[in-house]
This record gives sequence, C-alpha cells and structure tokens, in this order.
Amino acid sequence: MIKKFSIVALTLLAVMPLTLKAQEDKDAYNESVIVVGSFNPVLEETRKVNVAPAITDTSTALTHQFTYNIATKRLASLYNPTRIKAARIIGEPITRLYNSYLRLGMGNYWSPLADFYYNSTRNTKLLYGGRVSHQSSWGRIGPRTDSSAIFSPDIFGKNHYSQTDVAVFGKYLLNEKLQLSADVSYNNDYNLCYGFSDSVLHAHDAACGFVHSDTTNYRDSLQSKAYRAVYNYLSWNMGVKNLQTDVNKLGYDAHLSLNNLWGSYGQGELNMNLGAGAHYGFSIADKYKGIAFLRFGWSGYANSLKPDADGTMPMGYLGAPVADTMRTVRNLVKVNPYVEFLLRSFKFHAGLTLGFNSYDISDSVTTHVYPDITISKSFLKESLNFTVGAVGGLSANSLNLIRLANPYIIPGAEVMATSHYDFYGRMRFNFSKKLQMKLYAEHSLLTNDLSFELCDSYALENMYKPKYDNLTQTKLG
Repeated sequence: MIKKFSIVALTLLAVMPLTLKAQEDKDAYNESVIVVGSFNPVLEETRKVNVAPAITDTSTALTHQFTYNIATKRLASLYNPTRIKAARIIGEPITRLYNSYLRLGMGNYWSPLADFYYNSTRNTKLLYGGRVSHQSSWGRIGPRTDSSAIFSPDIFGKNHYSQTDVAVFGKYLLNEKLQLSADVSYNNDYNLCYGFSDSVLHAHDAACGFVHSDTTNYRDSLQSKAYRAVYNYLSWNMGVKNLQTDVNKLGYDAHLSLNNLWGSYGQGELNMNLGAGAHYGFSIADKYKGIAFLRFGWSGYANSLKPDADGTMPMGYLGAPVADTMRTVRNLVKVNPYVEFLLRSFKFHAGLTLGFNSYDISDSVTTHVYPDITISKSFLKESLNFTVGAVGGLSANSLNLIRLANPYIIPGAEVMATSHYDFYGRMRFNFSKKLQMKLYAEHSLLTNDLSFELCDSYALENMYKPKYDNLTQTKLG
C-alpha cells in the first residue's frame, strides 16, 4: 500500500510545473482569421499514358540433358497354368484314302461288267492314276432254234456289243501357281447292227437272188463282220494352267489335244484341238472387283473313208460298191472375250463369241456373232435368286460325236456344225437348307441340229444316217 501511494505522488509532482508554465505565457498569438469568397475548382488537362501494360517474365528456362538406358529383363513368373486338353476337330486324324477300287458284275444275256481304278493318295503337288473298264453283252434276242419258224419275225439273233476303255492321267503343281496336266486314253467300241428279224433277212436275200433252205438257220452261218461296226479311238491331251487370280495379275491356261478315230469300212477321223485363255483382274472405281477373260479355240478335222478293196459295205446295202477314197479337211475357230464383275449386288457376265466356220463346207468360211451375257441378282439374304441370259455358240458334229450318240450310223456319215442361240431365265428359291425349288424357261434357235433317221439305202432297215434341221425349241421346267 505504501509503495502504491509513492508512485501516485511522484506522478503528480512531475505534471504540475508544465501546467503552471502554460498559464503564465500571456503574450502568445491566439487569433482566428475567417476569409469569405467564391471557389472555382478546375481540373487541369494532362497527357494520357497510352502504353499497354505488359508482364515481363524475367525467369529463364533451364534445359537439361538426360542419358538413360532401358535394360530388358524377363520377369520370371512363379505361376504355372493348368494345361488345357486339346480340342478334337472333326476329321482329325485325316481320313484314310485308298488308291484302288474294283467293281465286278454280271447280268443276264451273259453281260459282264468290270471296272478298276488306281489313284495316288493325298499329295499337295502330284496326282496320277489310271482306269480300265469293260462292259459287254453276248446274248441273243428270240429263240435260238425253231425249225418251224426259221424266218419268224420273233427271231432277231445276236445283239452283241462291247465297250472297253483304258486311260492314264497325271497332274503336277509347280511353284504352287502353275498346274501341268496330261492324259492318254484308248476306247474300243464294238456293236452288231442286228435290228432285223430272220424273216426280213430271208426276204432280202430272196430279192437279191439268194434262196436258203427253210430248215437252215442262215443267220448263225453269217460272219459278224458283215453287219458289225467297230471303232477305235486314241486320245492324247496335255495342258498348262496358271492359278493366279489376284487383282492386277495375269492368269492363263492352254491345252493341246490330238485324237485319232479309225473304224470298220475304212472310216477315219483325225482331230487336233488347240485351246487357250487368259484372264486379268481389275478394280472398278476402287470399290468393285472384276476379271477380264479372253478364250480362243481352234479345231481341225481330217475325215476319210477308204472301204475294202472290193468296196464292201455293211450287209443290206443296196447301193453300188464304194471304191473311191474320200478325204476332207475341216476347221472351226472360236474367239470369246468377256468380263465378270459385281456391281451393286448384281453379278454380270458380259461378252460375245465370234465363230468362223469352214466345217460344213471346207472351201468356204462363214462368220457368226453370238451373245454371251448373264445377269444375276439375289434377294432376301440369298434365299431368292433371279438369272437372265443370252448365249450362243458353234459346235462340230464330228464323226466321233455322232458314233457315240448312235453306234448304228452308216459309214461315211455327213458331218456338219450346229449353231445355236439360247435365251433363258431362271429362278431359284431356298426354302431351307434341305429344300430348294428351281424354275427355268429357255428358248433356242438352232441351225443344223443333229437327229437321226433310217437310211433307205439299207434294206434291212438297221442303219441310220444323220439328219440336220433348222428349228426353234422351247423348254419349261
């Protein structure tokens, strides 16, 4: 308490002299002056600072160079996955192929059948094989012996025929793009031109001045070469084919065929056939792919007829003996350019065929132009398809083709070429994977269409001659 009182007393003593000094200064100036008047504020014009503010970055970028190496290191996994059993694909292991096949049979009228095939097994480059086949019949029509009806129309006698074929072939793939092929074949065709009864045979011989006893079976004493037709056909073919089908790549193929036919009564035909083609893939507007083709074919024929020295013809021939040798040379040439492409789901095959025919008349040439156009379109996810087209061509009715169609053809048969124009429309509808319906309509114009008629020059009425007609033909199915 005494300490607090001492502090207050000292404070008062310090202030008192200052107060007394101020009260004693009476001469100090202490007046106020008030000035009354108008005030006019003025804002002086000054120059503007017309400089845009700018921020200047005074810091500097420091560049650094780094050098580093990446060291590859295989990460060893401690996890071993469980092995999965391999799935079995249908067909594995590959099915076994057999390189030989034998078929044997026997029918009535003593008709044996035999076929033997030999073929190489699975090989990616080489294919070869051969075939031997035989089919024949050695029976007869009607009773063998009947003394009361030796010349009965019910007895037609022997109707023997025999067909034998031998062939070997081979194909080889070179460099996976070039295929070489060749084959050689031989065919023997034997037929008896029976087709006549014993009564017709007896009447024919009687008209010719030959009288036979009614108790003699004259037919069985006849030699078969008097009314038989035998043909031998030897063929050799070879070819080369390039399997290139890529765009802007050239593919080609060519084949050569030599065929020789010789038969009874001095008939013969030598044929040489040369065919070649080339194709080239191209693009249409960089969107569609097309292929251009050019096909060429030439066939040359040399036909001959050289009967025996005495001019003998098949039995029943009423004409004069044929002693002169006949030989003709014929040619047939075809050129076929066309293109194939897809355009807006339409498939087009467009071209033409030029035919040069010196086959009908060897000393003259006729020119033919045929269409080669097909347009196809599918609808309903390929379930419905429509196709329309117009095509034509020229084909030779050679002696070999005629005798295959009718083995009872007369010696020295006339050969001509058939010209045809075909216009057609087709529709295919797939109801399911197992049911499909097809409709078609075709109209054809044919020139020298081949058919057959009995030849009046043979009294036994068992030989045919070719007949060539110009006709129109319509097919619906």
